[in-house]
Amino acid sequence: MIFHHWNARTRNAQIAGFLSRRGITVVEIAMPYHFERSRPGSLHADYMLSANLGRTIEAVRHVP
Repeated sequence: MIFHHWNARTRNAQIAGFLSRRGITVVEIAMPYHFERSRPGSLHADYMLSANLGRTIEAVRHVP
């Protein structure tokens, strides 16, 4: 399983391809509020971790 870094702009295609070519199954997961799961107009994953505990719990359950 491959996760990207916090507020990443691109996926980890290079490492995924490297592992895949060696016969390792790769599953890449977008963290909540990243990539296609981000809020419209948002540049950062500011809803993923928040001082608002309810918002952070909701982010963990985030379904696109």
